[in-house]
Amino acid sequence: MFLEESAFTVGELNAYDAYLDSIRVEGTRINESLKAGRKQGRQEGLEKGEQIGLEKAPESLVSKGVIEAEARNMLGLPHATPLDHKTSHS
Repeated sequence: MFLEESAFTVGELNAYDAYLDSIRVEGTRINESLKAGRKQGRQEGLEKGEQIGLEKAPESLVSKGVIEAEARNMLGLPHATPLDHKTSHS
């Protein structure tokens, strides 16, 4: 390794070190962005899942004999409108 390094000037070695540092910094930035994106995606998924669960919970309670208005009241949801019964979830 020493022989290879000695074939370069101090300026060339410094430029190469700066180049390697820039690659490491860029890798760190990419990894931090990926982590932030995953965290945001996880949060959005949890929020959407919670919303879907709340929307389906009254149906589950009704299937167990609870009156729909009471089920929605227990869950803190607004009362259903006729359009609520026609929508479906993907």
